[in-house]
Amino acid sequence: MDQPAHLPLPKRADDLDAVREHIERMLAAGDTTGALDLLFDLLSRLRNHNEATQTRLLAALRKLYGRSSERFAPDEQGILNGILDDVAAAETEAPATDPPAADPSKDPPRRARPHGRGEMPANLPQRVKRVGLSDEQRTCPCCQKPLRIFGVESRWYIDYEPGSIFVRVFECEKGACPSCPDAGVAQADAPTRPIPGAQVGPGMLARVLVEKAQDQLPLYRQLGRFKREGFDLADSTLQGWWDAGADKLSRLIPLLRERLLQAPAVEIDATILPVLDRDHPKGLHIGSVWTQAVRGVGVVYGYEHGKKLGLQSVIKTLLPSTNPTDPARPIPRFVMDGEWLIARELAVLSKPPQCCMMHARRYFEKAFQAKDLRASVAMGYFRTLFDIERRAKDLSSAERQALRDAESAPVLEALREWITEMWPSAPPRTPLGVALRYSANRWMQLGLFVLDGDLPIDTGEAERQHRRIALGRKNYLFAGSDAGAVRLCTVLSLCGCCHMLGIDPWQYLRDVLDRMPDGLTDDQLRALLPMNWKTGTPEA
Repeated sequence: MDQPAHLPLPKRADDLDAVREHIERMLAAGDTTGALDLLFDLLSRLRNHNEATQTRLLAALRKLYGRSSERFAPDEQGILNGILDDVAAAETEAPATDPPAADPSKDPPRRARPHGRGEMPANLPQRVKRVGLSDEQRTCPCCQKPLRIFGVESRWYIDYEPGSIFVRVFECEKGACPSCPDAGVAQADAPTRPIPGAQVGPGMLARVLVEKAQDQLPLYRQLGRFKREGFDLADSTLQGWWDAGADKLSRLIPLLRERLLQAPAVEIDATILPVLDRDHPKGLHIGSVWTQAVRGVGVVYGYEHGKKLGLQSVIKTLLPSTNPTDPARPIPRFVMDGEWLIARELAVLSKPPQCCMMHARRYFEKAFQAKDLRASVAMGYFRTLFDIERRAKDLSSAERQALRDAESAPVLEALREWITEMWPSAPPRTPLGVALRYSANRWMQLGLFVLDGDLPIDTGEAERQHRRIALGRKNYLFAGSDAGAVRLCTVLSLCGCCHMLGIDPWQYLRDVLDRMPDGLTDDQLRALLPMNWKTGTPEA
């Protein structure tokens, strides 16, 4: 009697009755072994289905109610227990009520905001500075007699210092010779402005840049803050200040990337950034922000249109020059997650990247949260490795490598043996099987840090720098255009470097914007990079 290989999983009581009748027919026909095999196969598939469902449920519950930290403690085996009871006890909710509709007739009429630069605000305090004629200007070019000062001409812009918005006024002296009316009028030159033609000083411009890039405060919220401080500003003017300030600083970014790529190890990671796009069916497209970070040195963000790899500009910078007279460029070792597409792009540099140990650990942490206690063994090994790295944080490169040879290498070998032992007993689609396969396929790249004291064990610094992007996505939601995303990455890079180096970003940007006229050479611009500005020394 031909029997089907297996039955579909029962979902209702009627299905169970059909299974019972089928097994009874097999027993009546004398096929006891086949009936037992069918029954155990059905129970096994039911168990696997139940475990997969429980894993997805626990992952969803942890995302909603659990902590986001991945820190592991040996006694940490009851995490998320009881959440189902808490959810069941909290099922009572207040009935939702619709808010009353607004009466359009009671809305006040909107008045159009006047365009243009406008007059000098009369309600802001003024700080007046007299600008005198130079020694050459004080003498009449015709008769060489001293000029008689007869008045001043005021030039002003809006400036800012912490705690106050004020108008900085420069009273530029004007002089003329009474004896020589044809000699004309001499006038003192006012200090240059960060943005030619704009009534904004370096302090106010630095505040706008820092509050959006460092504090993730959208421009419309800044307008509200300015209004509360007594300064009413047009949104188009503020947007123009932001665009012009970011464009002015953009010349520093290639030099900053060049400086970071001189380090022996560079962490690289990517995140997404929605960008407004009127030609897209959904109104916006998803761009990519690539972060390159060197611990203790700096960070640089690069924007790419779409979800594609943004490594071509980096690789082009590192490839040997076709000009034989150019000096050889040092190629750093990149530290990245286990994405094989990134590794394929970096393969042309003939230096295999170090894979992030934190990403490998994360898969075992997910298996542990899915109640597979076998993953706690791997979590213990990872905890030992990261404890060693914390002790090696302040050591030199040679001392760190010696410590890793003595202590980290035996732990890695024990972890490798455990993965080899567990491989046959973990189904490939279970959380533990996925974790084992991820680490085994990247084992050589995961252990490169033991051979080089300059290599970090993970991409933790690059991921921490992503917080600035993630918080921005929650505040301003999207960038206005691809050009706006590039400007955002420009200011984010400089603010990120200041944060890493312990520099006040407002102090830094105010000084750089005041000392950055057009026409500076690359060597002069290198002195304005955050790491060189902090020490006051030229680039090493």
